[in-house]
Amino acid sequence: MRSWILLGLSLASTACGSPEREAPTPAPALPGAKNVLLITLDGLRQDHISHFGYQRRTTPNIDWLTERGAALRRIIPTGCSTKTSLTSLYTASDYSRHRIFEHGEVLDDDHLTLAEIFAAHGYHTLAHVATPHLAAALNYDQGFDRYHDFTEVQTDYVRADQVARGALDDLERWARDPSAPFFAYLHFEEPHPPWIYGSPWLDEPEPARRFFDRSCTYVPSEQDLAALDPATTARLIAKYDAALSYADHWIGVLLATLRRLEVLRNTVVAVSTDHGIELLDRYSATHGYNPFDEVLRCFLVLYDGGAPIDPGPAAAAQGRIFDIGPTLLALAGIDPPAALQGVDLLARSEDLPPLAYATCYNASVARGLGHKLIEFDYSRKPASQKNRPAGIGADPLLFDLRADPGEITDIFGERPEIAARMQQSLAAYRSAATGGGTAVERIADDQLGTELNRRLRSLGYIE
Repeated sequence: MRSWILLGLSLASTACGSPEREAPTPAPALPGAKNVLLITLDGLRQDHISHFGYQRRTTPNIDWLTERGAALRRIIPTGCSTKTSLTSLYTASDYSRHRIFEHGEVLDDDHLTLAEIFAAHGYHTLAHVATPHLAAALNYDQGFDRYHDFTEVQTDYVRADQVARGALDDLERWARDPSAPFFAYLHFEEPHPPWIYGSPWLDEPEPARRFFDRSCTYVPSEQDLAALDPATTARLIAKYDAALSYADHWIGVLLATLRRLEVLRNTVVAVSTDHGIELLDRYSATHGYNPFDEVLRCFLVLYDGGAPIDPGPAAAAQGRIFDIGPTLLALAGIDPPAALQGVDLLARSEDLPPLAYATCYNASVARGLGHKLIEFDYSRKPASQKNRPAGIGADPLLFDLRADPGEITDIFGERPEIAARMQQSLAAYRSAATGGGTAVERIADDQLGTELNRRLRSLGYIE
């Protein structure tokens, strides 16, 4: 019990205020330095990856990377939303430090980004990002030589082919440059809704009014849920799988291009996600209002040019999304700066704390390897009151993840000692995240610009 309490107190003492920037001294890249390609897919559930046992062959190219590399299957995002979790990925820092939660919030210059670290070590840095949450107008272009956020594209949804084609142009130009390696970050919106693709797994025409046309923030009422039938769920999942398969195809195109350019053997490739998504498993087809493991248990696939990767103890460990950056830096031969909160998962999994934390629209979560605590808080995002799921109240929940990986049976009342120490640690974490320090700047919806506003509205973040 004491170790968890001390962990929470440590978080409270270190998270307040802006982190001190400890940027590395700029230097040329080392001879033979590895390229790094980081790809995230939005809302990708690991149980829909075919290599992990899914019955449909949705991800042959992710499978190829996994079979020749390694997969870590307990990566916990810092939030149930893209904005919070990808900010942690960008900065290798926890939500309790960066405190970015809402759309329109701006990444402060004080946060050291992965791109800045790679650039300081002589890397070309480029990004092509489909999500409006990471727009350059919100300062997410820090450290990138080339940052493409598609704000010039008049569309509600940026497809995987648009992201990949833009990246291919850059890779064609930079991959052959012997003077510097590249760090490339790509974010695909797929398989996040809306699901705009046809599906090879649909056996009948789709109805005119489709449940899954609704935004990712829509939580059906109890009456709406009662009206759903198995065919609706099957169609929803078939559309989700089609979107995933489409993104995976373009990952294959990227890999084939790197192979043709004869640089794949010197490239670290990582594939992950910002969060999962519910597919009517419980009460919705959303993520922000779902603190269960279909949303909050993610993964990391690592490929090192075909060289063997032995995950060792990391295979059984629980990492955090902000550990991905330090892991990639280490694979590239770069010592992660001390300012980063994440750790190299392959070399330092023993340094991981016993609990990881996540902040959702309506809940806070503490998750360990054995147990998971969910505490609901509808005051955090008042609009979530109207999205309170049927059957979910305000009482905390505790699950035994080993005996009950599906989080079906609440044991909060049966294990008061475990519940008490996890609650104490989670309270210390929340205190750190909401304590003193500089407020996060936010740009109002009507000041975001037409295209950002349009895309946020299409995804359900602006009403």
